[in-house]
Amino acid sequence: MDSVTIEFPITSQGLNVLVMGAVVAGLTLLVWGILLGVAGRERRMTFRLLIRAFSGVYGVIWFAVFGAVLWSLWQIFSGLGAPLSGAATLGPGAVIVALLGAPFVIWSTVVKQRTLELGDEAHFNDKINAATEALYSRRQVSRVVEADGREEVLTEWQDDILQRSAAIDRLEGLVRERPGVAPRVASMLSIYVRELSRENPPEVHARYRWMRLVEPIDDTGALSENDALSRLDLNPDAVSVETMKKWARTLTPVRNDMEKAAQTLGRLKDIPGVDQVRVRIDLRNANLQGFDLDKLNFSAADFSDASAAGVSMQSTRLCGAKMERTRLEAALFLQASMNGNTDMRRSILEGADLSLAQMECVNLSHAKIEKAHLLGTILDYADLRSACLKSAILTDTGLSEASLDWAELEAAFLNEVGFSDRTGLSGTLFEGVAFRNMDLSKTIISTDQVKSAFGDASVVLSDAVGWPAHWPNRILPNVGANSYLSELEKWRKAPQAYPSPGE
Repeated sequence: MDSVTIEFPITSQGLNVLVMGAVVAGLTLLVWGILLGVAGRERRMTFRLLIRAFSGVYGVIWFAVFGAVLWSLWQIFSGLGAPLSGAATLGPGAVIVALLGAPFVIWSTVVKQRTLELGDEAHFNDKINAATEALYSRRQVSRVVEADGREEVLTEWQDDILQRSAAIDRLEGLVRERPGVAPRVASMLSIYVRELSRENPPEVHARYRWMRLVEPIDDTGALSENDALSRLDLNPDAVSVETMKKWARTLTPVRNDMEKAAQTLGRLKDIPGVDQVRVRIDLRNANLQGFDLDKLNFSAADFSDASAAGVSMQSTRLCGAKMERTRLEAALFLQASMNGNTDMRRSILEGADLSLAQMECVNLSHAKIEKAHLLGTILDYADLRSACLKSAILTDTGLSEASLDWAELEAAFLNEVGFSDRTGLSGTLFEGVAFRNMDLSKTIISTDQVKSAFGDASVVLSDAVGWPAHWPNRILPNVGANSYLSELEKWRKAPQAYPSPGE
């Protein structure tokens, strides 16, 4: 079979030019990639870095060619003859013109690109300013009112919630377009929520007012629980955790745009290209009651002294957040992540659901966690000194090496709680506590503390502590006659007269 030869209409000189062009392009892309990796995440720098890379590669070639031209001129003027004699060349003059003109062409391109970037920057600032103005937009509303038996048309200015919500969406879109403005937008939206919180203060439940009389923050004298009820003209049921919990679960955001701004703040750190360290979320003293803040990122955010009763932060990241003195009554924290140095000192978490939350090393000293649910909560190494966990439900809760010194656990239910030999229980109050399915043989717990609680044979005690007389030496059933809960209730009602339910 005859072979077929395909010839391309290109000379060897043209092929050399193509190869050199490919080499220059390859080197340019290589240098551009290196510069882009060093520059970081600013996408608007891409074209400028490409020009810079090409300039660097071309600069090396330019100096090489310039040296060759000088050598050629030296040969010509020294009488040695023109180099490359006999070859098809453009001549030294044409080479010099091309060599000297190329940098000006590149510089002109750079100047034009810089002009375009300045124009783009100005346009972007215009969009930011427009969104900022819309964030505080207002509208005129007319309504008919009756005055002195006559109907009159009253025209007044109101905040335009729809326009403001749209402005918040535009600000988030601008961050996605240019991640470098995220700190500026975070500061703007934080101020927005805080300022509107001053105009729209949170609701206050009767239990909180009663608590401030019983346990005042300042140096004013504390009242007894009954005296506080008398001063407020309330009955005990009105200040119970159950009543407060029902109230908190009915709360809704005071304004939709405030909730939207808070939700946008929780999404900023997860936008690709955003420097999370520079984004500062400051919601101190904010009114967040009833907000839906699920599955957001509020790591290192500041919620100090905020009012967030009924807030939902399920699966939300709160690592390193500041929540000191934050009111979180009946809040939902299911599967929330608060590992690390999250500060929740003196926070109010009464009736809250902290099930499956990751809370290692969290500072909850002096916190109010009464009647909270902590099912599967990880509290290893947590600081719970002087915390109030009265009537709280702790099931499969990790408390390894946690500090519960002087904490109040009266009437709490502890089932499969993971104490360790380094869990601090010095001065902890266990009056009426229910122990079940727990190994306390290695836990440093006193005999008096165990005697003030209730348990059955599902609890393992050390020989030094001894078996309390009122504890049955068998595992009580979950249901039916003499069930664990029924026997627990009998003992709590009459601990002195309580008999053991059989050997």
